[in-house]
Amino acid sequence: MIIAIVSKAQENKPANTVGIGLGLGILTSETSVLNASMNVEGDVYLSKNFSIMGHIDYNRLFAPGESGSAGFMTAHVGPRVHIGEKFFAGVGIGYAYFAGNGFSAGAFSYYPHIGLDLKRSQLSINYKAITDMGNTEGMIGLGILFKLGKNKSTK
Repeated sequence: MIIAIVSKAQENKPANTVGIGLGLGILTSETSVLNASMNVEGDVYLSKNFSIMGHIDYNRLFAPGESGSAGFMTAHVGPRVHIGEKFFAGVGIGYAYFAGNGFSAGAFSYYPHIGLDLKRSQLSINYKAITDMGNTEGMIGLGILFKLGKNKSTK
């Protein structure tokens, strides 16, 4: 008689995170236009190396030397893969909404990004694209996120 016992060790997944961030970037079509953003972002871990990311931000576009600016909001959700203990890559899909001066519009948006996950913060390089009727406007940006709460990371 042969008896086999199979056991699987419990996977220690990191604590879910929420943070507040700041970003700075440029438009890909007009590099003299700057994008400054503030965001709220969270990760819900499904396993040690996989999470679902949610991201909401407010963006402000500025053209140095010109008066005025334009603002818009985006919301994204999508998968994020955590490579090793400190690196991640993800993509979010969502919606962008513009409003101001009697004008409002919405469009499809996507948000691929890579980053470095530190104990109390995250640094990222991202591309935010807004697509409407075959036209796409993109922004390349750098961001920093400050994690909130006591459980910063258990990685």
